Parts: sequence; structure tokens; C-alpha cells
Amino acid sequence: MRLRYYAEADTAVDHRRTVELLESIADRHAFPVEIVQVEPRRAPPEEFSGSVEHRTLDNAWDDFTYNQTLQDGLSTPPSQYYDDPEDIIGNVGIVVDDTLVWATRFWGAHHGWGPIDPEQTAIGFLEAVEQRGEGPIAERVSLEEWSPDEA
Repeated sequence: MRLRYYAEADTAVDHRRTVELLESIADRHAFPVEIVQVEPRRAPPEEFSGSVEHRTLDNAWDDFTYNQTLQDGLSTPPSQYYDDPEDIIGNVGIVVDDTLVWATRFWGAHHGWGPIDPEQTAIGFLEAVEQRGEGPIAERVSLEEWSPDEA
């Protein structure tokens, strides 16, 4: 199991906060973390202790399309959450055995998204993991399906 952030390289506050939370989670809880840098021609990723992979937007979108495991994890077809490929940028997912099994619905923080559960946002979910460890992950993925040692 690992946490994956679908990112554009920029200096926006939400991006910096998301990377900081991933670093903190890796340090505090020893969960593997990674960044999928979408369209890396825009800028190189900042320094990061986890793994960084560069992909095209279409390639990153493949994680979300025709993914029955993700559909089961979201309890709805991913197309109801993500209208087009750019909607995935800024979101965080849980990856098991190289398959995206759950993902946040909204990038950044819950401010501005209206009345939603903050843990449906990338930052809200990561803050919950940082504070409570595996609890927020276990609420979304059966703990029997993953091992923190899996990288």
C-alpha cells in the first residue's frame, strides 16, 4: 500500500501543503508515498523523499478509467467524480498492488468546495492520515488487502 499524489509542479499553497503532509506521513507512520508528476514538461518536481514518476495526463488518467477496483472503492463509477482527465490533478489516492483503489474527490483543502466532508479533499484526507495513522486508510481499504511494507 502507498499513497499517491497526482500533481502538477507549481508553487501553489495547496501543492506545497500536500507535499508537506506526504513527507510527514512517511516520517511519522512509515507509509510509502509517491508523486505522479503529470505533464512534467511544466516544471520539475520539488525535492521529495518518496518516489516521483513522470506521466502524461492521458497516462495518469488510465489509473482512473476502466478500473473496477476503484469503482468499488468509490462506490460509484469514477466518471461521476472526474469529468475529464484534468479533474484528477491535485488528488490523492490509495494504491494497492499497483492499482488505484480509492481517491479523493476534490484537490486541495475543503475551503471553496461547499458543504463536503473535508476528508474527501486531498489535504483533508492527508491531515486525517497524519493525525490518526492507518485509521482513515482502513476506512477506505480493507487492512487485510495491504501491508505497510509493500512498496
